[in-house]
Amino acid sequence: MRAGPAPGKLISMERGLYAYHREAPLEEQHGRLRGHIIIVCLMLLAIWTVKMAETWWDASFTHFGMFPRDWKHLYGIVTMPFLHKDFGHLYANSFGVFVLTMALFQFYEKVAWRVILHSVLWGGVMVWIIARPAYHIGASGLIYSLTAFLFLSGILRRDRASVGVMLIVAFLYGGAIWGVFPIHPGISWEGHLCGAIVGCLLAVRYRRVDPPPRDESEDEDEVDVRIDPDEVDDVYQDSYARVDEDDDDHFRDQMYRRGYR
Repeated sequence: MRAGPAPGKLISMERGLYAYHREAPLEEQHGRLRGHIIIVCLMLLAIWTVKMAETWWDASFTHFGMFPRDWKHLYGIVTMPFLHKDFGHLYANSFGVFVLTMALFQFYEKVAWRVILHSVLWGGVMVWIIARPAYHIGASGLIYSLTAFLFLSGILRRDRASVGVMLIVAFLYGGAIWGVFPIHPGISWEGHLCGAIVGCLLAVRYRRVDPPPRDESEDEDEVDVRIDPDEVDDVYQDSYARVDEDDDDHFRDQMYRRGYR
């Protein structure tokens, strides 16, 4: 038989591999998290820069918003999420953008940018077609789209991470459902409604993209079995020897019963 590694050396190697496979993904997750935080903060910085410019110049950029069915203000589809009425409006939307966008990048990284771009583009197009003739500004449409996407994705995918995100979104923004109805004057309920519709469509469209990672608890239940080929040969030889002995005993027993002694 071939001599294998010493038990102490084998245990040391296994511990090293275990530490590598457990620590490397953790470092990778921390790197991804830092990258996502930077991306979201840059998005919020762009939104806040516009508001600070308004304050600095004592001006209003509302006329750069989106005015439905006016070809001259078609660019408002893109500029609308960056414009806000006042700091109260900006504070409320900043929290929603940060929380929902972070959840989107963390759990749906492969489709995150596509969801954001489609939400802004198609949500704005729908508002431009159906909304009331007034200037529509704010990132609320994007927030409603992300809320609908994260909530419906949890229902469609039904994995542990998606359902957890869905429950958190339902807890934080469950009452936002009333924003899609024309209850409060001066609020673009059309933007909320169009954003929610686009978010639901995107959840259906990307339901099979970016599948959830394998649960680590399943890996912990698995047992790593190491078999030495020489030991396998010895086991087979012992098994064959036992079989031969059993056959000889059975043959002698049959001969005895038939009178051949």
